[in-house]
Amino acid sequence: MKTNNINLYYLLALLNSKFLTYIVRQMMITNEQAFPQIMMTDIKLLKIPDAESIIQTNLAELSNTLLERTKVYFEVETKFSKYIQSQFSLEKLSKKLQKWHELEFAAFISELNKAIKKVGGEKLSKTDEMDWMEVFETKKAAAQTLKAQIDKTDAEIDAMVYELYGLSKEEIAIVEQ
Repeated sequence: MKTNNINLYYLLALLNSKFLTYIVRQMMITNEQAFPQIMMTDIKLLKIPDAESIIQTNLAELSNTLLERTKVYFEVETKFSKYIQSQFSLEKLSKKLQKWHELEFAAFISELNKAIKKVGGEKLSKTDEMDWMEVFETKKAAAQTLKAQIDKTDAEIDAMVYELYGLSKEEIAIVEQ
């Protein structure tokens, strides 16, 4: 996607970078809840650089990669959550079960047993737990791999944006706080 010689994925990479997020939070917060409300006139204050084509292309590709990986990550997360719900007729998952990919297996089983008990089901047997172990560990590894790729891509975008704006190490440290 391009408009006026600026690739929109390039623009997306800039707008979602830590640097421009920092700028928006510092200069453009317009309500008490500290959620930025950016007006069109504010966009001009962001001083979007008209970078060389190769830089725009690289940032655009990273932005697109980030979007694709994030979509797959949420699909993995959602599919496993829905699977848990369907297997045990759970209407809603606890906050811990919603973040199943951050749990160790023992904590996952503990939370799952609590949820099953809540809906009147029987605690998982040790055999059932062993069956769940492989499924859980496989899905958790997939989610964590995707999350690591997302974080790496995000960091690459931030590094390129810092360089594009000519930030010093000290300025980067302030933004990263």
